[in-house]
Amino acid sequence: MGTIAHEQSLIIDPGARIFDWLVARGMRLVLKTSDSVSRGVSDILRVIAKDSPPLQE
Repeated sequence: MGTIAHEQSLIIDPGARIFDWLVARGMRLVLKTSDSVSRGVSDILRVIAKDSPPLQE
């Protein structure tokens, strides 16, 4: 447990609608650097689909 107490971790959760991230130092959450945005994987996929040429068979 001594090693974990000094480590910094970035945890990301790329959800369908919301992208969350949090930073922890050891077992403590660092609130000022943790946040989320209302952009998720579905938004990324929608842009890719819109900008991609149609598939040809």
